[in-house]
Amino acid sequence: MLVRDSRDRDGGTLTFAPTVWTSFVEAVPAADSVRTTRR
Repeated sequence: MLVRDSRDRDGGTLTFAPTVWTSFVEAVPAADSVRTTRR
């Protein structure tokens, strides 16, 4: 999985293995549910 800043199309990319990307995507909803309202 290649990830880049959509506003900087000429910028670099981050590369993630498919299993790592899947783990990240699955963890996001769980992290959101424990996030505090303090910023």
